[in-house]
Amino acid sequence: MSASSSPTPSPPGMSRSSTSSPATRRPTGWWSGWSASLKESASRQEAGRALPKTGKMGGMTGTLMGQGRIAAVLGPTNTGKTHYAIERMLAHRTGVIGLPLRLLAREVYDRIVAILGPSVVALITGEERIIPDRVQYWVCTVEAMPTNHACDFLAVDEIQLCADPERGHVFTDRLLHARGLHETLFLGADTMRGAIAALVPKAQFLSRERFSELT
Repeated sequence: MSASSSPTPSPPGMSRSSTSSPATRRPTGWWSGWSASLKESASRQEAGRALPKTGKMGGMTGTLMGQGRIAAVLGPTNTGKTHYAIERMLAHRTGVIGLPLRLLAREVYDRIVAILGPSVVALITGEERIIPDRVQYWVCTVEAMPTNHACDFLAVDEIQLCADPERGHVFTDRLLHARGLHETLFLGADTMRGAIAALVPKAQFLSRERFSELT
């Protein structure tokens, strides 16, 4: 992910605002080995199609309450859950992913832009807004996920933050109401298995094993 010390100019036709504040960032090598598979998925997509807009219905929009596949991808850190979600998103024509940190959202945005170009990828966090005219993919913090767009794919990362005393109400709302039209993924710790099974009975569960031991 890129630091916020020296903002880069926004591409033509995009709006952007940014301020600096400290945040924790993931290791810089976390994307290694995934660019080729992402490019292969992205090559199947048609560039330049805007997401259809819909009317708001308290919380996420009704059209996000799709009837597609719902899966919970659970496991410890360093298991490739976020990589898997991005790969799945780029296999669809449109998608939105909600991430827990603004700097992580910025890094994911930069990587997808490197593959698809800036004209079809949006970034929305509490401090940045980059929204081109023909958005296909939305990369956001969970709080900033758009509520007036339908999308084929939707993912929420670190869904165990439903238990967080300050942010938990937002993550819980996404768990209960946010859906992709064709596919929905909730990513997080295995401690959420029971809660997801109770609240989202149709959810399938996928387990991820750690790639290597953390030191």
